[in-house]
Amino acid sequence: MMRSLSFQLVHCFPALFILLCLTRADWALALPGLFFCIGIPLLDPLFGKASSPTNDHFESSEVKAARSAPYLYVLLYIVSVIVGLFYIQRFPRPSIVGSCVLTVGICAGLAFSAVHELIHLRAPFGQKLANLCVVFLCFGHFEIEHLYSHHRFAGTTHDTSTARLGESIYSFLGRSVPCGIRFAWRFEQKRLAKKYGNSKLSTARNRVLLSFLSSGALIVAVDVFFGLWPTVFFVLQSAVGIVLLMTAAYIQHYGILRKDDINLKADHVWDSNYRLSNWINFGVQRHAAHHLAPTRLYVTHPRYQEAPELPAGYPAMITLALVPFFWMRVMNHRVPAI
Repeated sequence: MMRSLSFQLVHCFPALFILLCLTRADWALALPGLFFCIGIPLLDPLFGKASSPTNDHFESSEVKAARSAPYLYVLLYIVSVIVGLFYIQRFPRPSIVGSCVLTVGICAGLAFSAVHELIHLRAPFGQKLANLCVVFLCFGHFEIEHLYSHHRFAGTTHDTSTARLGESIYSFLGRSVPCGIRFAWRFEQKRLAKKYGNSKLSTARNRVLLSFLSSGALIVAVDVFFGLWPTVFFVLQSAVGIVLLMTAAYIQHYGILRKDDINLKADHVWDSNYRLSNWINFGVQRHAAHHLAPTRLYVTHPRYQEAPELPAGYPAMITLALVPFFWMRVMNHRVPAI
């Protein structure tokens, strides 16, 4: 049971933030976010790496706990946003807004990992919950771009989420986000035109448009009911979450390109086997296993010896990526020749 319970640790981030708000511990509101940025990188080496592949011998109770974790996390994240809105409305001080943006923004980044798991599991309720969460994250094209672009073209020049060797995170963000939105929009246009022809339904049922409109409506509602500072908080927490998501995407395939006629293999994807950071990321750091079996439950992701390995877990690598000079110094010579 302990194996699947380890992946419940991620719930501590939004749960602690909610508790701190309820107890009015203003001084501590930033601590969960700071712990992710500083504490996890420091503790990761102490917890060490998983030295052997994960096996499939899980009891039914363990599988149930593992499957429920992304659902629970998404709910806790949404509650943390709502609690943050009420708290900032009552105490609209810049220091509190900044602390809430940091911690809930980190929670938003981790929420993308939970949503990622839900969209691959394809359970009806999980799909609806993922769609709701993406509205709070203001990233309405995520599912379509991830499923139909990234998983098809990962590691090629056609993929909007594969970083080129020597490309900085800032150049990557400027290229990847608009290209991802454009891909998802065109994908939806083609899907709906095939289903409905050129009728108005082709626009009215566009999932990308509906999700972004829902996010826009939510921002307007927050401004009307909560005011300026809560609206600033809401927008910035989603922005932090998006940056974390895209920086993780930058890390996962940095510099490793395959030809179009070569199938994606484990050695085309960066892995990280540090236990603690894997526990709080729904196992997404074993990224090769995810690409080779996207619907596989995250706790059973095996370790592929041939996958190139990052020198640290995602929290540390995300911080490093934000300083391109140091990122290039650490990573460029590690990129394998494919």
